[in-house]
Amino acid sequence: MLGGADADLLLDDLLVDVKTTATLKIRTEDWRQLIAYAALNEHFPIGGGERPMAIRRVGFYFSRYGYLASWPLAELVDPVKFTGFAAWLRDYATEAHVRRTARRIAARAALARNVAEWQQRQHSCKAKRDGPMRASRRQAVKTEPAKARARTSKRKRVARKR
Repeated sequence: MLGGADADLLLDDLLVDVKTTATLKIRTEDWRQLIAYAALNEHFPIGGGERPMAIRRVGFYFSRYGYLASWPLAELVDPVKFTGFAAWLRDYATEAHVRRTARRIAARAALARNVAEWQQRQHSCKAKRDGPMRASRRQAVKTEPAKARARTSKRKRVARKR
């Protein structure tokens, strides 16, 4: 539902985002992502469970350096504001999912209409190109191979009897 948003690692009460960057720097976007994962856990539990996982610490693991940096979540966010943010993010993610689904349905319907129109144009172009005489000739061509097969089978039967 969240379009690929998922946490990298959850160890006990520590939510970890793994970074493979060339530098040991944490960007603003990285912080936002990590806090959003923790907030989404409140309403869409990590691992698909029914109850949210207890996240008390968050951190980054820099895999190229083998370095883990972590902080208590309570030191980074105000618990009251965090609860409100988690509810807002839940509503935003749900609405975004509904909009994405509606766009996909509309796109599939438009594609089906375009295919049907194309097939109709192909059929009408073929009818105009062939005309009534060619259509009857096409039918005759289809039946000729069947007649030829029947003659061949009859020859084989006669040959077997001899």
